[in-house]
Amino acid sequence: MNTYLYKSRPGLGPINLWTRADLEGLMEPLGSAESVKKILEDLFVGLEWSKVDNTWFGGHRICTDPYIDILLEEDGTGQCKFIGLNKPAESVVRHVMKIFRLNYACTPENGGLVELPRK
Repeated sequence: MNTYLYKSRPGLGPINLWTRADLEGLMEPLGSAESVKKILEDLFVGLEWSKVDNTWFGGHRICTDPYIDILLEEDGTGQCKFIGLNKPAESVVRHVMKIFRLNYACTPENGGLVELPRK
């Protein structure tokens, strides 16, 4: 199950109900793919990356604990607006959200949405 982490204004519905225009206008950019990858590499040492079209896939060559499987999609300007995690541990979700100062974690498969309170 994929979990999408991002920053947006409070009160929005699940990301899987957004249109492409919503994605462009409602999410705040996290930074360039290179800068986001660098932060993630500092958090999870040993990540390896591959790219297909405008999407980066990151993970460890050998399964580790915690399990890390990342998806980053670049928009037309090279910016990333969300971090996708496949089957993440809750601790991984919370850690990534804290480091990037994100306020939403969405699991489109079940329509679930969690908005974390800002401190």
